Amino acid sequence: MTTERRSGTLSVIVPVLNEEGNIPELVRRLKAVLDGGLPFDVIFVDDGSTDRTPQILRALHAEDRGVLPSTFTVSIRARIVTSAVRSTIGQSRGRCRKTG
Repeated sequence: MTTERRSGTLSVIVPVLNEEGNIPELVRRLKAVLDGGLPFDVIFVDDGSTDRTPQILRALHAEDRGVLPSTFTVSIRARIVTSAVRSTIGQSRGRCRKTG
């Protein structure tokens, strides 16, 4: 997933919860769009999925070290996405980070 064509690294942070059916396709699409540009990594923040999301993320990471699984659990649902994404920013390798 990572290339050395330009300086800098782009880190894409994706919060997920029970997304086993969507993650492989999202990774495929991200690679199609981002390959050939800046070096990049994709960090998935799993907030306690009860489906196969964690296993899928680990398998994707084993295939491609640019796919980085991370877990985060908090009991207050209203703050999950913001807290999970903020807690993961420190793991990103990108020099420029943008969160929604």
